[in-house]
Amino acid sequence: MKDTHNISDYDTDRFHLTDRQAHCLGVMNEFAIGKYLGIDMMHTKPDVWVPFHVKEHFSLYKNQADILTNIECRRVNNPSNPIAIRQKDLNLNALVVQGYIDFSLINGEFQVGNQVELLGWSDVSADWSEAQTPSWSKTGTSRVVYDKRPMSDFPMPMVGAA
Repeated sequence: MKDTHNISDYDTDRFHLTDRQAHCLGVMNEFAIGKYLGIDMMHTKPDVWVPFHVKEHFSLYKNQADILTNIECRRVNNPSNPIAIRQKDLNLNALVVQGYIDFSLINGEFQVGNQVELLGWSDVSADWSEAQTPSWSKTGTSRVVYDKRPMSDFPMPMVGAA
């Protein structure tokens, strides 16, 4: 499984989800973003999207973007949260798309909505210098972008080339 929710820079005590719950939401977010981009997410090749891999294989994919070669997907628990960007994203010249999935934990029952709301995106190369270092960034390699670019301005990739 991708351990994207367990990044060493995050204060994991702030998460109230199990690894499996966070992973399910992360995959749902990535799938929705890929679908928005016009990618057939049910039949992708690993160089386009790797939806699942065993934990032992995480190191094979940790320096790759979530989708295609430069699209990173970030899920937030609150739609008003800024977009988190990382040094890794800068190295990839990434575009980070932020998604929100409504979910609840009621009496230990994990309930998930059936929609992903795409809240906006960040061009990490352009936004890095103005982004702020958040208090939760233990290593200082993450920053946040408050001025989200609208999805209507997202530079759509040529999917046929994917």
